[in-house]
Amino acid sequence: EKSGIYAGSLDSKDRKLILGTDRAAKYADPGHLLFVREKTLMAQQFDAKSLQLSGEPFPVAEDVDSSRINQSVAVLLSQTGVLAYGGVVSSNRHFVWFDHNGKSLSVVEPPGEYRDMALSPDEKRVAMQRYDVGGGPSDIWLLDLVRSTPSRFTFDPTADDTPFWSPDGAQIVFSSDRAGHSDIYRKVASGAGNDELLLQSDVAKYPTDWSHDGQSILFENLDPKTKSDIWILPLFGDGKPFPFLQTGFDERGARFSPDGHWIAYVSDESGKTEVYVQSFPSSGGKWLISNGGGGQPRWSYDGKQLFYIAPDRKLMAVEVKMGTTLEASVPVPLFDSHVDSYTASNRYAVSRDGRFLINQAVEETVSAPMTIVVNWLVKK
Repeated sequence: EKSGIYAGSLDSKDRKLILGTDRAAKYADPGHLLFVREKTLMAQQFDAKSLQLSGEPFPVAEDVDSSRINQSVAVLLSQTGVLAYGGVVSSNRHFVWFDHNGKSLSVVEPPGEYRDMALSPDEKRVAMQRYDVGGGPSDIWLLDLVRSTPSRFTFDPTADDTPFWSPDGAQIVFSSDRAGHSDIYRKVASGAGNDELLLQSDVAKYPTDWSHDGQSILFENLDPKTKSDIWILPLFGDGKPFPFLQTGFDERGARFSPDGHWIAYVSDESGKTEVYVQSFPSSGGKWLISNGGGGQPRWSYDGKQLFYIAPDRKLMAVEVKMGTTLEASVPVPLFDSHVDSYTASNRYAVSRDGRFLINQAVEETVSAPMTIVVNWLVKK
């Protein structure tokens, strides 16, 4: 009920709700607000001084792309009365098993609007972020890989995402913005009982991994001053979270090695998104793993390989040897992953026997045409 278009002064913390919606809006001179309802682009008169809507909203265009991922609206406005918009593109995805050579082994049905995913420790289920067909925020769903049956896991009306399993498969941790920003929650994997608030603060937080000994949770902490940082939430003692890596750069996607002594993560400190590894607890040593950019690091089950997605979306493999220091081989491309973005969070998983479960589009997306509308105010 808090989602909407707000207006506020740059000199004040005061804000005013203009319009209830879960999508972004566009302001058009001399005084209209454009927004999407269902797939229709609507316009309504708006006074930028009094911050008041007036009159009735009227349709401008049909089948307008409105992303549920970042609430954006694919509309461009010029000062000459010309409007351009992108059409709706199907976002249905499914999970596909691949071997180490990129051979497709099997497809898990049914398809849906899936994003973040996590493979259960027994490799029989996937916890995933799923958007409902009717629209609205995402929830966590569980997909049975044996029977191809999905079941809803969270039911709060706000957005739930970034699920991760406990090492024994008994619990799932996830993020939810039900308090106005993303906090970390925990729930029994059977679905019984209520969601348990695990960590709350004034900034957004997203879990990225659960240590193999079950003692610690890695999470991203979005600090306005230091950007995205890597923190650790201990599940013992006083349970007070502490930073592992906190700089002026973005550090994301952290993953524990199987032995728990190393953490792979992504940073843009070089000006490009790359994969790094540091020892845990941190000793100050740092090793660059990727070459030419990379994201979404994943360890093999035995810890002898590290995988990541390159900017061209190829799945890369690096041989690693861990001792007092870390030795890494030259990255080798395995195959085209066809994930939606190499900088996204969790689009694939690695099984114990070296197979890959990848979140892919049902069909390779074809760019929708851009439509130009002239004198769109005449439609009123």
